[in-house]
Amino acid sequence: MKAIAAKKQRELRTQLEKQGIGSAAFMCTEALFDPNVSYFSGLNLQRNSSFAFLIITPKKSLLAVSALEYEQAQKEANVSEIVNLDRISALDKLIKDALPKGRPVGVSGRNLSYSASKLLSGRRLKEISGICSKIRAVKEPQEIELIKKACRLADRGAKCLAETLSPNQTEREIALGIENEMRRLGADEIAFPTIVTSGRRSSLIHPSPSFSGRKLGRGLGLADFGARVSGYCSDITVPFSIGRLSLREEKIARTVEKAYDLSVKAASVGVPAWKLHQTAENFIKGEGFNLEYLIGHGIGLETHDAPVISPKPLKIPKGWSETKLAPGMAFTIEPGIHVPGVGGWRLENDFLVTTDGVKRLTNATPVRR
Repeated sequence: MKAIAAKKQRELRTQLEKQGIGSAAFMCTEALFDPNVSYFSGLNLQRNSSFAFLIITPKKSLLAVSALEYEQAQKEANVSEIVNLDRISALDKLIKDALPKGRPVGVSGRNLSYSASKLLSGRRLKEISGICSKIRAVKEPQEIELIKKACRLADRGAKCLAETLSPNQTEREIALGIENEMRRLGADEIAFPTIVTSGRRSSLIHPSPSFSGRKLGRGLGLADFGARVSGYCSDITVPFSIGRLSLREEKIARTVEKAYDLSVKAASVGVPAWKLHQTAENFIKGEGFNLEYLIGHGIGLETHDAPVISPKPLKIPKGWSETKLAPGMAFTIEPGIHVPGVGGWRLENDFLVTTDGVKRLTNATPVRR
């Protein structure tokens, strides 16, 4: 986003200087998207079809793009220089000329492709994923407005689900109905592949395919989806049931909903993020079930963004510091129980930390038929 890119570049430079790092380099390719390119340049890149290379030095920022992105970059990017690469081979010389010599180059290791590492060969590379995540964890007002819009669209998808859910529908029909409603109302794209599972298939946490052509089965089910607006995501899960539930299925649903309520109550300004996870996990285990994944995650340019809401390590590693909920953080709370041969139930909403407390941004609730 152009309005905040220059500010975020300054924040990054300050952090790099503290670590003795001379510059930073980020690369987006069709195969590997790095949100840091969009975040620090202001260019809203399309996933899976864009190429861009961003260099940030103490005194300038340079964005190299292909001809496909050049016109858009001229309008959106807030950088010192934009280069139209007519061929990838020209990137090698550009990098050599732009990056200061002698000092380490900061890179986001988890977003660093093999081709990018080759382009930076001969340089001392330093991992700065943590630095970037901390900067991105606290959203600016402009980012919050986009997240809120994406959340409103997700709510409309949930409303569509609640109004149309029927045993005669297929998982595919449910998914496409939700997606079409969000797009119709203004979503640029879906935030991630929509998940719709029902019956015993709902025990799959991340199923492949994410939805099937089978009709909704009796028992537990869920729809996990989100919208993307100008790069920013929402992410909610609506649990649903078809027909009469067994006693075990009812207990699964009640346990998840109670764990969700407890985690929401635990969320407040200054609370360590791991306490939200611990609160839900302790309750779920006390009811005889397991929590198979993290209780929640940040949302932003990535569906799973900073802050990370994970358990407190049993053995505190060197350099570890707990993340505390701070104003400007946007995150999900999503406890779930998934039992093979029975099914799964997950409830997820999006939240924003403000100076007045933690506010819910979405309104997902269970749907029963």
